[in-house]
Order: sequence, then structure tokens, then C-alpha cells
Amino acid sequence: MNGKPAQEGTPIRRGDTISTGQNSDAIYVLGDNAFFQKADSRVDFGKSSAATFLRVLAGGLLSVFGRGNRQLATSAATIGIRGTGCYIQAEERRSYFCLCYGAVVLQPENGQTVRYKTTHHERPLWIENGATSPASVVNHTDAEIIMLEEFAGRSSPFPPGGSTY
Repeated sequence: MNGKPAQEGTPIRRGDTISTGQNSDAIYVLGDNAFFQKADSRVDFGKSSAATFLRVLAGGLLSVFGRGNRQLATSAATIGIRGTGCYIQAEERRSYFCLCYGAVVLQPENGQTVRYKTTHHERPLWIENGATSPASVVNHTDAEIIMLEEFAGRSSPFPPGGSTY
């Protein structure tokens, strides 16, 4: 975290950058939000609640969020969410976004705003060059979302056992 190794129990605060290595994942809770950061990923948390809540700089991040609006970002898009579960995978020139459940206002860089709701991974997308294109569900499972919601002290909208993609 912030260029130094973290241990279980290390607090995460606004302004922190969390990086995972090639063979490591991280699960953490920040307020009423819970995160599963995949291997080889880097996430930057905004310094204030008025700023972008988080920016996925590289790799994958599965997140569940409590009530309230959050703004997420990648190099390819700005994503406004509220009480939502989502998976973001940031690559050099494109990003993958799955609104696992909830509502989103997705603004691709130099592209048209897209607004939609889902209840169970109905519309995963690739975002590239200002446009979105359909994708399949990749690199995250219902069981992981259920686990994150439990860490956040909530019940998941998905049934126990969940689907695996």
C-alpha cells in the first residue's frame, strides 16, 4: 500500500494506492464498501469524498458499494454508481465493466453517456475509443460478490451458491 507492504489489519484511507503483485489478491473494506482486488492490479482512492471515489489504474477490482453516489474511473471511462456491485478490469487502452447489479451512468472518454440498470450481470461491456461493445462475464463470480456483501454487513441480491463464470 502506497509502495509499502501491507498486512492484515492495515487501515486504508482516502488518498491511498493499493497494489497487488503477480500472485496476490487483496480483500478490504472501506466504510460500507468492500473490494476484492485481483492480482497485478493498482487502485487509487481519491483524497476526498467530493473527488473520484476510486480509479482502477491497472488490473481487476470487484466492488460492492453501500448507499450513496460514487464516481469510479479508468483510463477509458468515468462511472457513476449508487448502491451497486460491479467488476472493472483496466487495460492499457480499454476497460471491461460489468454492472453486476444496480444502476450506472457510464461515460466513455470522448463518447456517449450510457445509463442502465441490471439485476444479474445482464450487460457486461468493453469500453474502448469512446464506444462500448458487448462482452461476456469474465474474471468474477456470484460467490465473490456474496462474500464481499457479507464483509460489508449486508445480504447479497444473489442466491447462496451463485453462478460461476
